[in-house]
Amino acid sequence: MDTMENSENSENLFAALVYSLYMTAMQQLGAVANPMSGHKECDLIQAKISIEMIDMLAAKTVGHLSEYEADFIRKSIEQLHQLFDQASP
Repeated sequence: MDTMENSENSENLFAALVYSLYMTAMQQLGAVANPMSGHKECDLIQAKISIEMIDMLAAKTVGHLSEYEADFIRKSIEQLHQLFDQASP
């Protein structure tokens, strides 16, 4: 695999990791249905942990992300924080 392919694969894997954590948080915020139950469920404690994991990942990777990766994680975090604030009592 050449450097260009490796870089693209790395970006795709990073985006998949962030997306997985993002969708978990979205389920925990009740924004999307749990695929197992088909119901929307809200668990703010678990959502906060998932969001903090994405925040930590962003902080630990500063300066090591492509523009696409940095933008993807930033937008994900912004949206999750906004939804968390809306869902919090």
